[in-house]
Amino acid sequence: MFDKAQFDRLGPWTTRFKFNGQSVGGGYEVGEDDPLLRAFIDRAPMARRVLELGCMEGGRTFPLARRVGHVVGVDARREHLQRARFIERTLGVSNVTFLESDVETGDLAALGTFDVVYNVGLVYHLSDPARLLRQCAEVAPEMLLWTHIVDDSDVEHRGYRGRFTTENPTDRIGGLRSRSFRPERSELVRMLDDCGWRDLEWLKDDGTS
Repeated sequence: MFDKAQFDRLGPWTTRFKFNGQSVGGGYEVGEDDPLLRAFIDRAPMARRVLELGCMEGGRTFPLARRVGHVVGVDARREHLQRARFIERTLGVSNVTFLESDVETGDLAALGTFDVVYNVGLVYHLSDPARLLRQCAEVAPEMLLWTHIVDDSDVEHRGYRGRFTTENPTDRIGGLRSRSFRPERSELVRMLDDCGWRDLEWLKDDGTS
C-alpha cells in the first residue's frame, strides 16, 4: 500500500514514481524503455549481481532489479537511501540491497564481486574519477559508464588533462565536495585503459556526454 503522507514527509524528492496511476515526487523519471537501461540489458542479459553506483532514491534501481538477479545500490546521502527504502517496501521488492557509502573514499572490494557495474551519472561529480574506475575493474568484468567530459583542458590533474568543475555539496544531486574533475574525451579513454578497461564499446557519443 502506498502511504502518500509518509512519502510527502520524506521529501523533497528528486525522482518521480508512479503508484496506481498517480505520478508523485520530483521531475526525474526513468521509463521502462530508458535507453541506458535497454543498452545495459542488451549487453548483460544474464547479469545476476549488479553494482549500481550513485543510486539516489532508486529511480534506476527498481527498473533494473526487474531484469537482473540482484542489485546492490550504493549512495553517500542517507536521505536518498531513506527514500529508496520506502519505495522498496512499497513495491515489495526483495532483490535490492541499499548501502550507504562514499564511493570516492570507500573500498568497493568490501562489497564483494559483481557481474556488472552500472555507473551512470556519477563519475563527473568526483575529484579523482580514476580511483573509482580502477576499483570498478577490480570488482566486475563489465561496466556501463555514462558520464560527462570536456572538449578542452586547462589543467593536468593526477596525470590527466581536463577541467575542474565547481560542485555544490548542499545540492542533493551534486557532488559531495566543492569541485570535481572532468577529463577530455581522449583522456577519459586513456584513464579507462590505465584502470583496466581495455575493451571499450562506444554506445553513444553525444557532445560532452
